[in-house]
Amino acid sequence: MTKNMASALKALSGTRSIRGIAEAVGMPQATLNRQATSNTISVIDLVTICRHYEISIVDVLRQAEMITRDEARQMGGAEGLDAYTELELAEEVYNRELAKTVAKTKQANVTNLSDRRPTLDDRPTFRAAKEHTEDVPEDTP
Repeated sequence: MTKNMASALKALSGTRSIRGIAEAVGMPQATLNRQATSNTISVIDLVTICRHYEISIVDVLRQAEMITRDEARQMGGAEGLDAYTELELAEEVYNRELAKTVAKTKQANVTNLSDRRPTLDDRPTFRAAKEHTEDVPEDTP
């Protein structure tokens, strides 16, 4: 994590300098540099920069350590996967895969039960009669 808006803006925009950001959005470089390094950038200027680079304001505030991870999540989770630890991500993937597996297993069980239709052989009386007739020789009337 970085400690000020200048570092956060450079990192998230992919721009190497505040001068480059200022030129891209049409702001005076000295003003943007002073505001960004002291974390006093105006909301209007921050919105302008974020729109130009298509980055989230929440991501900038989080990267600059002006808000916490939990605060970023409450604001809609704009940080994406960076807001979560590897363990949290692994648990989420595991839980989703487990839910899919359980759903597929349940569906397979229902399908197996519904595919098989009962036949005469399934009735106990028919089975008993069939077993009894198998013992009788063929030439018996």
